[in-house]
Amino acid sequence: MGKKTRKWVLPPCPSYDVEGTESWLTDMASEGWMLSEDGFFLGGALFEKREPDRILYRLEAALRRADAWDDHGGGPDEEAASLNAAHGWEYAARRGQFYIYRSASESAREINTDPQVQALAIREVQKRQTSSVWMSIYWLIVFPLLRLRGGSLVWA
Repeated sequence: MGKKTRKWVLPPCPSYDVEGTESWLTDMASEGWMLSEDGFFLGGALFEKREPDRILYRLEAALRRADAWDDHGGGPDEEAASLNAAHGWEYAARRGQFYIYRSASESAREINTDPQVQALAIREVQKRQTSSVWMSIYWLIVFPLLRLRGGSLVWA
């Protein structure tokens, strides 16, 4: 039986744990597992077997809602990706509301140099995620009530 060239792994930390995710992805690369172009799916991450390497990963909070149906297919806009590429960072994947970049260069300029700006972006992500949770709870309650009333909302 041949060696595995791809594997699917559950992340050891939540998507909002920026430092944990960056460290985990960097550790996986040092073991020879590079985050695949397919990236994250259904809570897990897809990796491809490569030569072990020192690859740095950085997460950048999406300033607007990032999903597969947006104008950029869930990725960053071209201007942001080009700017980061000019400083040595390649866009790798998206995890939730965070864009993941990687670099093989130890001298690549950091993506987020202002902690206050990064904190604002992360707060925006938290607001969007909280809103999504409340909307899901709302529909988990309202939809069954609609079904019980024959498909139309009737207030008694």
